[in-house]
Amino acid sequence: MEQKIGVSGAAFSLAALLSTGCVNQFYTQVQLGYATAHHKKDLGGHVDLMCAGIRGGAKVGEGKKQEARMGVDICHGKLPTTLSQKTYSIDVPVVGKQEADVYGATSSDLVKVSIPFVEYRYGALEANIPSEVPAELGIRSPHTKDVSLGMWAAVGYDLNFTVSETDYVTSGGALENIPGVDFEGELYGGLTNEVTFFGKIPVSMSIRVDKDADVASSFGAGYRQEW
Repeated sequence: MEQKIGVSGAAFSLAALLSTGCVNQFYTQVQLGYATAHHKKDLGGHVDLMCAGIRGGAKVGEGKKQEARMGVDICHGKLPTTLSQKTYSIDVPVVGKQEADVYGATSSDLVKVSIPFVEYRYGALEANIPSEVPAELGIRSPHTKDVSLGMWAAVGYDLNFTVSETDYVTSGGALENIPGVDFEGELYGGLTNEVTFFGKIPVSMSIRVDKDADVASSFGAGYRQEW
């Protein structure tokens, strides 16, 4: 129930923002980056992830001071191989109870799909380079300053898929490549500092905190197209 309220509230907030003034500039943004995350199979460390993301956003009102966007991030990383050992007791006719050891080795991949309900820019610092060279080169945007620092807050939902293969070995033989899939989801909150050059090239650093107070960080760069 709480998750449904969160999704509805975020959608309502975005709709309210877009209705407060004239939406006078849309844009899309693609980005590649690196992130770290915690996982129950990370053996006490962290998981290294390679990520790709896309955003669609709008600037609202006079001076386009308000800005909001939505999108999705997809990340992939390898989890450490985990080892297991279990002993099973079997009653064998005539012989009696026998014990067998089963050894397992599991390799896993983590696929993380992050869906921000809404990202809202709550502050910005902007300035032009004190030179006409960007204009002469044709890289100065007519809508934004040469360099802008945007400070963003976000609320979203992480979908974590763990895809694994396990090899089992016993004294009687082996079973290999037994597949498995595990899924879990959780809410997160995040803050992002994003520097955009000439309205085209965003470079960002983000910190996210989930419901278990685990902190994850990410770094990325990409390309923005205004419409």
